[in-house]
Amino acid sequence: MKLTALVDREGMRSVKSNSSSKREGQIDLSLADMDFMPPVEVKEALYRQITNGVLGYCEADEALKRVITQWYKRRYFSQIKSEELIFGPGMNTVLSLCVEAFTKEQDEIIVMPPVYAPFILSALHQNRRVREVPFIVETGKYEVDFTGFEEACKVSKMFFLCSPHNPITKVFNHEELRRLLEIAKKYHVLVVADEIHCDWSFLPYTSASSIDPLVITLLSASKTFNLQSMQTSLIYIHDKERFAEFTQAMKRHMISSHNGLAYAAYFAAYSYGEDWLNEVKEIVKGNINYFTSFLKKNVPDFIVYPNEGTYLVWMDVSRRFPDEKGAIEFFEKRKIDVILGSNYFATGVWVRLNLATGRQQIVEVCRRLYESEEVQ
Repeated sequence: MKLTALVDREGMRSVKSNSSSKREGQIDLSLADMDFMPPVEVKEALYRQITNGVLGYCEADEALKRVITQWYKRRYFSQIKSEELIFGPGMNTVLSLCVEAFTKEQDEIIVMPPVYAPFILSALHQNRRVREVPFIVETGKYEVDFTGFEEACKVSKMFFLCSPHNPITKVFNHEELRRLLEIAKKYHVLVVADEIHCDWSFLPYTSASSIDPLVITLLSASKTFNLQSMQTSLIYIHDKERFAEFTQAMKRHMISSHNGLAYAAYFAAYSYGEDWLNEVKEIVKGNINYFTSFLKKNVPDFIVYPNEGTYLVWMDVSRRFPDEKGAIEFFEKRKIDVILGSNYFATGVWVRLNLATGRQQIVEVCRRLYESEEVQ
């Protein structure tokens, strides 16, 4: 299998294509939406579901639950059980449900910026307070402020953990997780771990719930296999009381899961998609290495932080630009779509880029970044 074919979004109602100005020659590295075709088994499963005409109400059967739990048991945490797995809606909705189910108005929720905006917005939209514990940048890496985290835990009810962390790509190691969970437990702070990018870790991966089974773990095939349109997440909750609280929150909003297309795609992906994933990761890691090496040599004032997980890169451009206005003009002039760091509550001038695309695109992006203002 060679993943040389990229998806053609023309006329397919793709947000990624429609969000771009679509000028001729535009390269979109913004949304976390891969350009690779999904596993062929997933496409075949969806085709079979559609041609059989079964597009009504469906349910997640034991066979589906079994292949999913086997995937995560084999890779990350052995204690997961199918009866402790909830099929939920898209991940952003799940974040809001967690806020509703496990906290009350004016409760404080801990986040670690720079961070994916819905962690903060899901709290603010429901009249919760956000307690920020920013990472400490040391020797070009993001480190946890354990002192700040302990102070925050003294007044907080819940902590949104994200590993690999979006957008900085940090993968929390076992010792970091152990210390964080120990502090959270000391102050009775509930930990909700978004591990949606776990299959994209380039380092040995530890799931937080493998250390403390009371951690609520959020998972999905959406980032692993690029199945965001399925709008289906997996919520692993070991504690029976928390399990009931979350399912009750879903019932209050009359959220039920009957997405037969998602179930067909997930069964195929978790059953047959591992070779595909390994190959895509190899391609993307090559893209990241190429991009990082090129910029270090040819555009040294753009600093790419080490990628530990995800198919994203987090780049500091503050040496070139004093504010985001200059960065916007620079990337627009070169017809490269990126996401600005302010979308992740970052201080300074940063951009996030998605490198899950063909190598020729990465080479062209590097060429455009290197060219002088006069050439453009």
